[in-house]
Parts: sequence; structure tokens; C-alpha cells
Amino acid sequence: MKTIVVLLVSLFAGPSLLAQSLTKSIADSVVSPTHLAAAEELLEVSQTDKGIRDGMRAYFDTQTQQNPLMAPYRPIMETFATKYLV
Repeated sequence: MKTIVVLLVSLFAGPSLLAQSLTKSIADSVVSPTHLAAAEELLEVSQTDKGIRDGMRAYFDTQTQQNPLMAPYRPIMETFATKYLV
């Protein structure tokens, strides 16, 4: 079960982290306005932000179930994840 949760978080968080590491490379390349609009539309249509939030919620649910002592820290973890992953 833990492996599945880690894979889900990696699936949702991985692209965001990869995008942050490639920011400089992307900034150096030229992205046409039509490509940017198409990418934004794809993210909206596929509800990427909802998928990331659902994955994070499932991850935190699992963490607090497996380790109840983490429950008081859940709001802090959610704030951090929202700030840096979404």
C-alpha cells in the first residue's frame, strides 16, 4: 500500500518538480503563444490541479492512518504541499 501511495505522489508531484528544475532551460527556449494556450487548455481539460490535490489528500490520509502522531502536523504538510507542489 505504501508503495502505491509513493507512486501516486510521484506521478502527480514528479512533473511539477521536473518543471521547476527545467525552468531555466524552458526560459531560454521560445514558446509560441498558441503552444502556451494549448498547454494551458490541456491542463484545464485534464483537471491536473484536481488530480494533484486528490493525490496529495490520499497521501496525507495514508500518512496519518499509518502514523497517528502525524495528524496534528497535517495542516502544515498540506500548506507546504500546496505552496510548492500545486
